[in-house]
Amino acid sequence: LTDDWLTVLGDRFGSLSSLDLSGCTAVTDDGVKEVARLTRLATLKMERCLRIGDAALQSISGLTRLSTLSVAGCSRCSDPGVACLGSLVALTDLNLEQLPRLHDAGLTEAVARFSALTNLNIGWTKAGDELIAVLPGRERLTRLNLSFCHLTARGVGLLSALSSITALKLPGCKTNPQGGSGGALVMLSSLAKLRLLDLSQCDNVADDTLAGLCPGLTQLRSLHLAHTQVTDSGVAHLTGLLQLRSLVLDCCH
Repeated sequence: LTDDWLTVLGDRFGSLSSLDLSGCTAVTDDGVKEVARLTRLATLKMERCLRIGDAALQSISGLTRLSTLSVAGCSRCSDPGVACLGSLVALTDLNLEQLPRLHDAGLTEAVARFSALTNLNIGWTKAGDELIAVLPGRERLTRLNLSFCHLTARGVGLLSALSSITALKLPGCKTNPQGGSGGALVMLSSLAKLRLLDLSQCDNVADDTLAGLCPGLTQLRSLHLAHTQVTDSGVAHLTGLLQLRSLVLDCCH
């Protein structure tokens, strides 16, 4: 699929409501300009479109009916482009995973305007505490993916205020050695609605972490602890999780 095909699409299918261009590596910023003509789009997926960048995001910023947007793996996209997405205030599902040029600066400017978000995926970006700071108060947000992001104890504390969260993914989160989040993770015990928690490959997750976490997470159904410092003693703290259905302990102690 090429830019020329998208020109035809814009000419003939103006009423299109959903479009998936994922993996279309020949599509460029120019092609996405044609997509911007499809003003009735509610769902747009452009995952792993390796030739699109910030200009493409600026082009689609006028598609104000979008409720679902994914540009995961579009590695040329960065802060200025994502900041342009702030006009898409109807977004409920946003996937910005694997955008290595994305930092708090671009994310906070856009996400601060997304009051309708229910699902936010910013795993494998440079997101950190400043992005988390704009999330409290979003009662519709139920799913959050922060895989391999950069959090400190302050960021974890801010996460603990997201009372509506039911699924939280934090695998491999980088922590500041002056404010590591390993012990701070016990603050997440306040997330009483949580059903899925992924702490795989997190720094300093150990038996005492589980001792502090588990009493408050009575609705938890899925817990991922692979590649952590958890031992048999830590697993003993899980006995009160009566709803637990899935437990991942690969490469633990």
